Amino acid sequence: MRRKHVPAGKVDPTIERALQRFPQIVAGKRKAFLDRKKFLQRYFLPVLEEVFGEPPLIRPKLDKRRRGQARAPESRPLHPWRLCPAGKHYREAASVGSYSRKDGTWVRAHPRQGTCADNPSGRDQLYPEEMREITQRNFPDFLEAPLPSLSKFGESGNQYDHLIQGWTRYWNEVLRPAEPLRPTLIKALIASESSFNSRAWNRQRGPGRARGLMQVTDRTVRHLSDHDKELRDHFLNLVENDMLDPSLSICAGTRWLFRKREVAASQARGPVSWRDAVVAFKGILPDQLGLMEGFDRYLRELEMAK
Repeated sequence: MRRKHVPAGKVDPTIERALQRFPQIVAGKRKAFLDRKKFLQRYFLPVLEEVFGEPPLIRPKLDKRRRGQARAPESRPLHPWRLCPAGKHYREAASVGSYSRKDGTWVRAHPRQGTCADNPSGRDQLYPEEMREITQRNFPDFLEAPLPSLSKFGESGNQYDHLIQGWTRYWNEVLRPAEPLRPTLIKALIASESSFNSRAWNRQRGPGRARGLMQVTDRTVRHLSDHDKELRDHFLNLVENDMLDPSLSICAGTRWLFRKREVAASQARGPVSWRDAVVAFKGILPDQLGLMEGFDRYLRELEMAK
């Protein structure tokens, strides 16, 4: 069939229609490719894994800009007690089921050893697994030198002394305040907040619910994570029920006390005492300072017994 003559300066209508349809054709083929890929990953690869034990990996091509680049050396841990280099968090050993990564790589079911993973925020993050490891590995050393006792609580008020000393030392060494936080202040704060009852609850619901030794609220748990913009660094990735764990509650409450002191100093435009930080921690208004009587009494008894 002979093609029609197209005058100079004009585009062949057939070519013009083809160019107009080209983006739709490419989009359709891309969608079909992705649909086939999802189908294979969802139905076909699991069958291969079951039959042969290990399906072939679908690996993406390496970015040309990253080819030949040397791997950056790992940095040191932020603190001697930390299990991973700065910028990473610890993941405890677990049994992992098979799954497909976002890049299309198929990962078969396997036992996962304790390992270090990159922090999503790019900053320092502590997860419950590492907090518990820090507690088990390092805090028994403090059992030999308990804090002074409070007469009202007797021996029941001393059962968390090693946790108090451990997390106070950790946050002092990480955040390095000009005036270090004293463990006795945390003990007096716990006595005034929960009477050393790790299951204490303020009978509220919603964000204002406070539970555990230091009565950290659900709202504060979120502020301590990397989901909010309350903190700039040294996040704690916890959930509300973690506050029923004595060690995690003391870790979170102590970190929050440091933050409240920072906020109080900013508002006062100058340095503030740790007692001022406790006032902010408790949410006490200037005309309610009488509510600090219990805390002051406990702290005075602890300081005099030293």
